[in-house]
Amino acid sequence: MVYGIGTGSKNYSYYSGRGANRNVKMPTLPGMRTRGQCKLSEKELLSKIRELAHKDAAEGTDSQHAESFQGVRYGSAEWQKLRDDYVSFASPDRVGIIKNTLSGFAGKIQSMTLTGKNSDVGFFDIIFNNCKKFGPDVGGNFVIFRDEQGNEIARYSEPNGWSFRYTPAEDARLDEFNALWKQALTDAQTELKQGV
Repeated sequence: MVYGIGTGSKNYSYYSGRGANRNVKMPTLPGMRTRGQCKLSEKELLSKIRELAHKDAAEGTDSQHAESFQGVRYGSAEWQKLRDDYVSFASPDRVGIIKNTLSGFAGKIQSMTLTGKNSDVGFFDIIFNNCKKFGPDVGGNFVIFRDEQGNEIARYSEPNGWSFRYTPAEDARLDEFNALWKQALTDAQTELKQGV
């Protein structure tokens, strides 16, 4: 599953390195699911899921299908936060992996001689224009980021910006959450009917 986040390369912070290329702009990372994002224990998180299910049962709603946009149903913000936190227990350290990869790229950029105007040069513009120097996961308009197992975890492309991809472990955790949510809501509805 792929989720788009963020905008194109206009979202930069400056890379202040040494040498002639010190005005190269580094990309700003958007918020994305990463290891350690959930500040609750798994037990506390399960309790919050059950609380939301009981609230939904009492109101006769289902937070999993609370929002509608152009005929498509989405989960409420609270439900999505619980889902994302639940899945994040299996998430790789996306931010760390991306920062490490970009730092390696920055080192290569520092060793390159850039022609033309060095100020306001986009970080990814340099990479895309010299893609053969950065390895097989770099093309003319994209960079793929991978975890230690070789799973694609994120991608940056022009003009689409950032997107992230679930790992197999996250997919399994997402399926687990969906089953957990359905069971919690069913249990809460049954308890409500029985007056428990």
